Amino acid sequence: MTTTDPVAHFRFNRSITDDLFGPYVVGVDLDDTGFNFRDTLLQYLVERYNSDHQSTVAVSDFAPSHSWNWWKAWPELFDLDPADPDFDAKGNVRLGEMLIDAVRDWDFYAKCPPEHGFGEAMHSLADAGADYAFVSHRNFLGETFADRVGDRRDWTRMVTDQTMRSLDAVGLDSRHVHWTGHKSRVSCQLYLDDSPGQVAKLRSDGKTVGVFSQPHNHDLPGLRFFSWSSVVPWVMKDMSLRHGAQVALGHLVEHQASGRISYDTTTPVDQHLGGAALVLPSQVRVQNDAFAADISRISNPLLSDSVGTDL
Repeated sequence: MTTTDPVAHFRFNRSITDDLFGPYVVGVDLDDTGFNFRDTLLQYLVERYNSDHQSTVAVSDFAPSHSWNWWKAWPELFDLDPADPDFDAKGNVRLGEMLIDAVRDWDFYAKCPPEHGFGEAMHSLADAGADYAFVSHRNFLGETFADRVGDRRDWTRMVTDQTMRSLDAVGLDSRHVHWTGHKSRVSCQLYLDDSPGQVAKLRSDGKTVGVFSQPHNHDLPGLRFFSWSSVVPWVMKDMSLRHGAQVALGHLVEHQASGRISYDTTTPVDQHLGGAALVLPSQVRVQNDAFAADISRISNPLLSDSVGTDL
């Protein structure tokens, strides 16, 4: 079979190698990896506070340095006394309670917008033959919140419905969602997650994990992705190396206006000036300085950029 379309060519090679190696699956965390969880929760807290106090607090009043411990900057919203020796512990519990309220009263997960380029990148990976699984424990809450959650079946239905609608909005198959706190049980070749706790668990299980860069995971070492557009070339390279296929990657072009990623199939592989030519498993040629810098940046296992939350 011959084709001038590198994506179609890659899918053809995958149809052969799947029989030998199985599919390449990307396991994607939902909160602050696929969807903007943190800023959406902060928006809910601001709206709630302003409604209760006839105030005009703005999201911009909260610096990223506060990360998740907003109760330190905003103790009155959490009904907490900073002099309380259990101030931090109580703040963390109150934040969890407010998240439950946001899901119940505000349609929270359906309102979380996708991270920039998330939908486009997932569609590009699917076009290239990669499978995906959304692996999340957002519907699991500890016994601390049992009374506030109430019937866990109703809670799970609510979270699932909001999640399905958010995935449908970006054209992604909501049937690929897996609810579990033990993410390594869902077999994937690459996991993407922002949570230091989850990254540590997955790595201790011997899994390949890419940290999706967020303010709360600056210091976490290892493989790191700063954007969804950087995920696509890395995964396609890894697919080629794992399966040993002779693959020609198309010219990856990010259209600034739309944020979409497309493939230039008009330029011969050897003359690509912005993409990568994956010719053999041991040979990767990159002919554009900016692209080469991006590849080396996301592939550097010593790169340090995190400490965060498992909310």
